[in-house]
Amino acid sequence: MEINSVPTRNDRLCAIALCAGLSKRMKTNKLLLSFGGQKLYQHTLETISAFSFDQKIIVTRYDEIARYGGANGYTVVRNDRSEEGVASSIRLGVAAAIEKSAFIFFNCDQPFLTVDVIKILLDAFDATGKIIVPAYDGESYSPCVFPARYRDELLLLKGNRGGKYIYREHPDDVFYVEISDYKPLFDIDTAKDLSAALSLLNRKRSY
Repeated sequence: MEINSVPTRNDRLCAIALCAGLSKRMKTNKLLLSFGGQKLYQHTLETISAFSFDQKIIVTRYDEIARYGGANGYTVVRNDRSEEGVASSIRLGVAAAIEKSAFIFFNCDQPFLTVDVIKILLDAFDATGKIIVPAYDGESYSPCVFPARYRDELLLLKGNRGGKYIYREHPDDVFYVEISDYKPLFDIDTAKDLSAALSLLNRKRSY
């Protein structure tokens, strides 16, 4: 898929792709599953690459993903202890980022995530300087943007505590961006989700 570069207006903005999960609910490595002619993780990484982020980091324990990321301009960070929970990947990604960077975190199981949705989130960050969280029908999703001032808190996360734990601790510093269509936020965690995602492949975007 050919993607044209879309510059951001944010200085020192780091994209961190979290690709080290064990896919316990799927019972197979979902990131390496074929979906729409690509591996699942490739959809997200290609969408990230549409933007001129100051740095692109991929945190993974998988050799194939590490090779792909390295060949496509990502700083590759190995996480061979991802069984400790998502916080281990967040910490490694943040520690590898340029100092004083803001962060946008991506899960690599959202095959319908679009450039347009990411642009909406980045525009909201430019306008507010707050933690940016996409939302649909009262629920929060990924990717989320964190200002640089949250670096230390992100580095203190443990276990399965992710970014949601931090933004719930700072409700006055969160800006929720309502997304009009659920499809780009859809993530695949189970075999049932995968079946639903395959059905969504043929659904026309409505935003």
